[in-house]
Amino acid sequence: MRYWMLPNGSLGKGTLFVDMTFVPGEAALDGLKVDELGNVYVCGPGGI
Repeated sequence: MRYWMLPNGSLGKGTLFVDMTFVPGEAALDGLKVDELGNVYVCGPGGI
């Protein structure tokens, strides 16, 4: 999910960012990081 950040610092409406329900197994994702440019990196069984 992704959420809008409101001016008061709270979170607004959420929308689906990515759907990973098709990936088999419970350990489909092992980590997530966002860099200062907003790039999203996700680790899983196949790599980054």
